[in-house]
Amino acid sequence: DPSTGTYPDTHEEETPETTPVIYAFGNVNKDNTEIEINWYSNIKGDYVIYESSDNENYESTAIVSDEESYTYPITDNFDKKYFKVSANSLEQSAVSLPFIVKRTSSGYIAEMLDTDEDKLADLYEQMISTDINDEDTDDDTLTDYEEVYVTGTDPLVYDSVTEGLSDADADSDKDGLTNRREITLGTNPQKADTDGDTLSDGDEVNVYHTDPLVPDTDGDGLSDGDEVMFGEDPLDEDGDDDGIPDGQEKRTQTFTHEVENKDCAVTEVTVTMDAFGNINNTTE
Repeated sequence: DPSTGTYPDTHEEETPETTPVIYAFGNVNKDNTEIEINWYSNIKGDYVIYESSDNENYESTAIVSDEESYTYPITDNFDKKYFKVSANSLEQSAVSLPFIVKRTSSGYIAEMLDTDEDKLADLYEQMISTDINDEDTDDDTLTDYEEVYVTGTDPLVYDSVTEGLSDADADSDKDGLTNRREITLGTNPQKADTDGDTLSDGDEVNVYHTDPLVPDTDGDGLSDGDEVMFGEDPLDEDGDDDGIPDGQEKRTQTFTHEVENKDCAVTEVTVTMDAFGNINNTTE
């Protein structure tokens, strides 16, 4: 989640030790007097901290050895500054992507850059090998952010769900709705029944015309799935026009319980009763 700086574990990969890398990020302390610059690198050696006011012209501000952090004192008022760190050894070197520190009405804040404005920080895009200058790396019409956080598809592969079909036009959860349609509707492309009413999102939209985000579309106290099971209209709260909402009417139903221990004399109990709702969901 970009708002908290957390990322899905399924998209994190360990960087091979043979590839020189460095990732840098920063935090501003509460009294706005210092910036704590931290980094991770598989290069052991000297680290150079650079700063810039325009993200183009950088100058060295400090050099540290055998450390993975540096405290930068804020001694002047500035609107924004960019920072990056280089790692250097006799055999290898690498430079991090920059992060930005900017002044707000409540003080300074440190943020990751998002060059292509796809809601994925450049730092994270570097980790998963997507293009920081292209919001849709694989050109499937889903942004890299949508693939990572919404559809769970591969932002590096055009057709990671169904061969030959773009991930936007594919149906990841096989509920009858494409991933693009689910994003538009606000349903979960990775869950066939977003609202948990036992009707698939596709059936709700295409067959019953119910709301796939609301388990009881007509608000009568009976879920859309149960209304369909009982032969009621999930869009009409009083299907038989008797003045009683469908959810408040008793129906003769049968509930069967199978005993786990099949060596018992009684292995199954069946009860028939007049009851509200779906007794298979409410009876113990």
